[in-house]
Amino acid sequence: MENDQPLFRKESLKSVDSSHQMDSYIVVIRPLWWVLVVAMVVILLSISLWANIGNIPETVSTKALVLDATHLVCFLPSNGKNQELIGKPALVKFPDSDSPMVKANVERVESIPYSRREVAQELPRDWLIDNLITSDYVDKVYITTEKPLPLDGSSLCNVIITENQVKLIRYILY
Repeated sequence: MENDQPLFRKESLKSVDSSHQMDSYIVVIRPLWWVLVVAMVVILLSISLWANIGNIPETVSTKALVLDATHLVCFLPSNGKNQELIGKPALVKFPDSDSPMVKANVERVESIPYSRREVAQELPRDWLIDNLITSDYVDKVYITTEKPLPLDGSSLCNVIITENQVKLIRYILY
């Protein structure tokens, strides 16, 4: 059974022969989609750059007793890691004050922990004991400020000690 009809229609063959559509391009992806793709790539690159460069500080906040114009002492719960704080930066904030924070450094940490009773013998007032001692056994931490403090001895101030700087990528990947 032979079929006498041609495989293609005449109109189709004529349109293939004509060159009127050969100089126009086919739109596969619209320009708006390209803008969206480029924007997403820029956002992802920005996030990865921020995660690799940015740091989050791990800090310890406590109260400290002013010894003199540039020296403070605070008592941190004894955990065996306080010796690692030596040389770490700290910020000193005056209570009830709008003055800027003063930069400081941890000068030294006593290697032997003190009991609450031993610290109570050193401190002259009960309110100091209640504000400074947060645990039964504490490490004595000495802090030196870069600028003299406008507070007199036996005044309290807030201290923030930076223990470590953690990369943001660590929180994203883990």
